[in-house]
Amino acid sequence: MRLRFGAVLFTFGLLFVSCKEEISMKDYMVGEWETKYINLTMPTYQNLDSLRVIEDDFSESDATLAQSNYKKDGTFSAWYLTPEKEKTTMTDGKWSIKKDSLYIEFTVNNNTTKAVYFIEKTEDGFQGKSLNDWDKDGEKDDFLLMKTKRINTTE
Repeated sequence: MRLRFGAVLFTFGLLFVSCKEEISMKDYMVGEWETKYINLTMPTYQNLDSLRVIEDDFSESDATLAQSNYKKDGTFSAWYLTPEKEKTTMTDGKWSIKKDSLYIEFTVNNNTTKAVYFIEKTEDGFQGKSLNDWDKDGEKDDFLLMKTKRINTTE
């Protein structure tokens, strides 16, 4: 009898644990982020027959960091944090999530950018991949890989 009761209890315990609700991607995105790594590959840079690759690893102590804050209301702020801890180049925009994609829109120097990132949760943040016209040559052939980590900038 005890063995049967233990087996039933164990089974219900497994069901309870396996039914744990996963946080939605929209709720996961709300918060403060820092870009750890970027690789931007532009195969026909500005309509020329040349490849341009921009790669940044922001792990160096004197690096200027790209940070952002995604808010529940669908707005975000982004900025660069200098080694002296000054925020520069502040940008505001809008964001939304549809399935596994992050849609963003922002304006810098009267130039509006709309982009879509395929995003995946990672251990400490998210990874985004985007095919867009990052070099503004009229072709959506530029591939951006971005790796981020969650931060707390209010410390």
